[in-house]
Amino acid sequence: MRRALVLSGGGCKSAFQVGALYYLLKQLNKKYDIYCGVSAGALNASFLGMYPSHNSKEGIEDLCKLWLNIQQKDIIKRHFPFGRLHGLWKDSFYDSSPLKHTIEKNIDLKKLKFSNIDVCIGSVSLNSGEYYVCNKFNNNFIKHLLASCSIPGIFSPIEIDNNLWIDGGLRSITPLQAAIDYGADEIDVILTSPEKNIAKVKKNAIQILIRSVDIILDSIIENDLRKAYIYNELVKDGYACNKKILKINVIRPKNILINDSLKFNSSDISNMIDLGFKEAMEYEKVNKSLL
Repeated sequence: MRRALVLSGGGCKSAFQVGALYYLLKQLNKKYDIYCGVSAGALNASFLGMYPSHNSKEGIEDLCKLWLNIQQKDIIKRHFPFGRLHGLWKDSFYDSSPLKHTIEKNIDLKKLKFSNIDVCIGSVSLNSGEYYVCNKFNNNFIKHLLASCSIPGIFSPIEIDNNLWIDGGLRSITPLQAAIDYGADEIDVILTSPEKNIAKVKKNAIQILIRSVDIILDSIIENDLRKAYIYNELVKDGYACNKKILKINVIRPKNILINDSLKFNSSDISNMIDLGFKEAMEYEKVNKSLL
């Protein structure tokens, strides 16, 4: 049986995934064959993918340390000298060079390639609108990872092969199809938003843009899950020949984690890691009681 882990995007909210994975990998000793992710979930998937399955506990320990030490300056900074006003003539409201440095510092492509874990991430071509699944053997993997984390308008698009690439979450925030294509029999999905996502919004352009993106992404999440469940129904009814029913486990927060997904604050991150751990533990208890 092949088990896949699917990680959605969510900016700083992806700290919730770290807590959930701490429980799954450390407490339950789960092993995965496939890691799939988009946006910040792609970063988590790529980091863990550097560790072979027998070292997954070490991997989640190190990922937890990375998140607990990450700061705002490690992700974004204001353009100099006019800050967000630069967005009127530049390709983004913020300077994303810190994110590029953080990714290049923490993701080792050689370790990824030699690990026994399949890793794939999603990004979108700004030119064609194409959604592209990039696996760890692609020599442009790091660039596609940076692109997958590049929220349009907030971060600069990434140029790869004469195309501009942006956040994969615009097309598939929950890359279940990639896990299916890689032969998964069981899929654990960790989302960073609740089923009902009602947030307080500050009346400024950046916050409105971020919230608008969140609303779009929530719609894509539900559509991704709906397609996976329809897939299972088709298999059950015999309409999908030579296909197998997938076991899909979804872990997500009960309430909104934070209003600003670009606010990388250490105390907020620590709280979201704790929430992820508790939510995964509760999910496992409920599942056991139903058996």
